[in-house]
Amino acid sequence: TVVYLGLYAGCRLVDAITMRWSSIDLAAGAITYVPRKTARTGKQALVPILPPLRKVLAERRRDREGDDGYVLPDLVALYEGDPATKRKANPTTVRKVLVALIHCVTGDGREHNKNTAQRQRQRSAYGGHSLRHSFASMAAMSGVKAAYLARMLGDNITTVQRYYVHVGYGLDLLPGFEAAPKMIEARTQVEPERAAMHRLADELP
Repeated sequence: TVVYLGLYAGCRLVDAITMRWSSIDLAAGAITYVPRKTARTGKQALVPILPPLRKVLAERRRDREGDDGYVLPDLVALYEGDPATKRKANPTTVRKVLVALIHCVTGDGREHNKNTAQRQRQRSAYGGHSLRHSFASMAAMSGVKAAYLARMLGDNITTVQRYYVHVGYGLDLLPGFEAAPKMIEARTQVEPERAAMHRLADELP
């Protein structure tokens, strides 16, 4: 579920782990939440629930019918600790498991750090945040405008363009996925004046 929230909703790891049912509207097909990193601004992220994520959330919801708390309460207790059971926070374990999963699936992800004598060891090139970057990059490749993507990520346009969109950095679609439907497609027919205004707006910095 955490992987799906990262890959199909662009959630940061902490936001995926601490996602609440009150933020998820399966009927409307949307997730609305305030990312923890930018909570001080109160800016919300609003992201559509894509079909693969909907399936996972619907299955989990059936198991927790009527529960309006965390989607993954056991994982929250591991990640942030649980005062009731005196369980200490252990976010490192969660990160390590996720990195191991990425390595297992991709067969890649380790690089050797030779620049620092104190860190002559292999470290992860990818982690939970890589899922958010993948979501943003694939959304951009599918034609999602920067303003919409910023809204989905709960971030500003400048940050999205500078850090999250990596189109052209070896992101090739796997064989058989070339004809996959785009996440958002603009098919509306509008009058010429409105179309011209849209083009001008798209060209704004």
